[in-house]
Amino acid sequence: MQNKKQNKIVNFEIDNIDPLGQGVSKIDNKIVFIPKTLPGEKGQATITKKKGKVFFAEANKIETAAEKRIEAECPHYDQCSGCSFLHTDYESELNFKKITLERAFAQLTPTQVQVIGAKERFHYRNRVQLHYHKNSKTIGQHKRMSHYIVETKNCLLGTPEVQEKLQEVYDEKFWSKLSNQPPTGHLEIYKDGESASISYNQNYATGGFTQVNEQMNIELNEYIFQIMNSAEPKNCVELFGGNGNISRKFKEQNPDFKRILIDIYPHQISSDDDLFLNLNIYKTEISEFKSSLSKSFPKIDCLIIDPPRSGYKELVNFLREFEPKEIIYVSCDHQTLRRDLSQVEGYEFKSITLVDLFPSTHHFETVIHLVKKQ
Repeated sequence: MQNKKQNKIVNFEIDNIDPLGQGVSKIDNKIVFIPKTLPGEKGQATITKKKGKVFFAEANKIETAAEKRIEAECPHYDQCSGCSFLHTDYESELNFKKITLERAFAQLTPTQVQVIGAKERFHYRNRVQLHYHKNSKTIGQHKRMSHYIVETKNCLLGTPEVQEKLQEVYDEKFWSKLSNQPPTGHLEIYKDGESASISYNQNYATGGFTQVNEQMNIELNEYIFQIMNSAEPKNCVELFGGNGNISRKFKEQNPDFKRILIDIYPHQISSDDDLFLNLNIYKTEISEFKSSLSKSFPKIDCLIIDPPRSGYKELVNFLREFEPKEIIYVSCDHQTLRRDLSQVEGYEFKSITLVDLFPSTHHFETVIHLVKKQ
């Protein structure tokens, strides 16, 4: 396989699945990523792109199908890049995600990965983002590794409220609502009470941030409540604390429990005795944290951290300064999670748990519980 030649037809055999849900094949000693394939499958694919020393391809024909291959329920699946695992059953999807997480932390700890799967694979998202192009009058998701827009009128991931609103954007009359918007951009459909609303070219979660999967957020909170109930902390600090979602249940059942929520802008929180620090965590020096926190909590029992995908590189310095007894790290990106924890010393892993807030996609939430060594 020549390095610079694209659109070449190649024969493949899939060895494993990568963290992005793509099949991995070695062809002529070159690594080729082929989405929507499964281990053991053989067939033909077209090379579409080269990046560094690896290639990307699209499967043309599956000649030997895996036992767990199924027909995708979504009519847009072949073209849309939003989902990664609809060509197999949900049990297999969870297993691929579990393997991804195990590989990520194999060198840090022997702790076994636990899995909390979703009860529903579809109709769970209370928020979806779509791209639009006014000249071509297309609205939908980008095709994989492309700016080409695939219309996704029958997407299966949205809640009933979101799906109902989704139908409106595919009505010809909808384009008049974009008359004052740029030629290209994005819109967000989000659940808003008993119905749904649309924002145009705004920051993500303009209607207020919530976990996109309400039912699995309950499962996440219940699991963290169990951890905290066992540890019985008297106080906690939540970095990227938002509205206190992560520790809310423990707070509700333990009125004397004190917490400080730290985030970039104030949120409505559930208790008058909660303290909110309005800080940009990424730009706040450890000394400033010390000045703010030492007045309230001379010692921190529990640190909860739930950052964006970029993680929090200063975590190790925060721990050196405050030495909390317990750490609960909730992450939607296991790679930045591993980076942040790889330098942490003096703590032992108590549990690693995969909570599948994003069924059908390659994304998942991870909860890691660490305890300070005696």
